Amino acid sequence: MERNRTWLRDGRVVVLARGAKTQTINVCTSANKDGKYEHIYRLPITEDVELADIAELADAGAVHDWVPTRNGVEEQRDGQGGQAVLPLVDVDIDLDQVWLADATAAVEVVLDDVVIEFLDHPYLHRVEHSLHAEIYRRLKDQPALQGQFPIATGELTQVAHKEWPETFPDRSVGATQRGSFDLAVVSPQQLASASRQKFRQGRIAAPVVVEVGLDYGLEHLQADGKKMLDSHVKAPYILHLSRVGSLDVDAIEAYAVAPPGHLRVAYVHHNPSGRTRYKRLGDSAMRTR
Repeated sequence: MERNRTWLRDGRVVVLARGAKTQTINVCTSANKDGKYEHIYRLPITEDVELADIAELADAGAVHDWVPTRNGVEEQRDGQGGQAVLPLVDVDIDLDQVWLADATAAVEVVLDDVVIEFLDHPYLHRVEHSLHAEIYRRLKDQPALQGQFPIATGELTQVAHKEWPETFPDRSVGATQRGSFDLAVVSPQQLASASRQKFRQGRIAAPVVVEVGLDYGLEHLQADGKKMLDSHVKAPYILHLSRVGSLDVDAIEAYAVAPPGHLRVAYVHHNPSGRTRYKRLGDSAMRTR
């Protein structure tokens, strides 16, 4: 295991320990002796945590506020078990029914527009993250998804978010973390019921989620669908775009036309040596262009 030390601005020693699957942030007691920790936080190994990030923090309280932004949880405080995982803020269908209808309609407009744009200009985006940024911008341009709304403690936020934590962690064999959805929309009613800590930890069950795949095959598509179904997302969407040949194209198109559960899939495949095939969200069959 790799272990490195740094200091908070108040002089407290912090040890960052990286293993094969997870990493921990260990805040020493005021005695500043390795192995004597006031707080221990565990984070997914995939989170980008640098010693310089930690060294910018003022004190142990600042660490406690910062860790949830990296999908971390407290395991120990003063030698005892750490903070419990906060309960989820779920969506209230009775209160959010009209909002949910408007929000899903807005998301569907955006995804179908991206399908049409990708049909005409498949190389506008080199990588998937650029495509995420474009979809996020378009979501924020939708009237139904605009505005700022308070969380329970009064701070303002918005309903559309990038990299929103999964509602439930993947519990399959070999899984080691609570992952994130590419894009998510939460309701103003949910935000109003969420504490600052719940918001920071992403402990709000996002009712609308979009997973995006660019130049991936069948396995990635199926994994995106499973992640949303396992989290019981009310309105789950997949945007699957490709500019490469695939041996699994028939299986991918079959999945896109008839996905499991209540998933909805928008799809474009620019075959480098053949026809372009696509399906908007409302299409019941593949189209050829």
